[in-house]
Amino acid sequence: MNPLKFAKQKGTSYAEILNAKVETTIIEINNKQVKELSQGEMAQYAARVLYNGAWGIAYSARPEFKLLVDSAIRNAKAIKQNIKIKEVVPTRILVDAKYVDDPRDIDLEDKKARLLALDSRGNHKISTLTFNYADRISENHI
Repeated sequence: MNPLKFAKQKGTSYAEILNAKVETTIIEINNKQVKELSQGEMAQYAARVLYNGAWGIAYSARPEFKLLVDSAIRNAKAIKQNIKIKEVVPTRILVDAKYVDDPRDIDLEDKKARLLALDSRGNHKISTLTFNYADRISENHI
């Protein structure tokens, strides 16, 4: 069953489902030593509902939308609010962010080398120097 129809049958006055694909790179260098070097991709899922005038949100790494909707409803029940949603015409906006350099096009070893090159301690008074790098590319579908 469609998760939005399921949410409606459970008594929500509004529901949305989020499906996101996230790519991340993390590099940590401390005193010219690589402490962390990771790159990966993961999926994230969420349900947000308005139930009896209160927002409920639930997140998961698994696409179990009925469980997410049930969890979001449980979370909404714990909140005492009386929110009303105004009816408006839905809008669809596609945002295409432009990069100077797309971080996905830069090799992980090249990123590491660039960070290591930043450590040019000519001043010996600096005893500890840490560089942290992270990029995150997210593609969201609501």
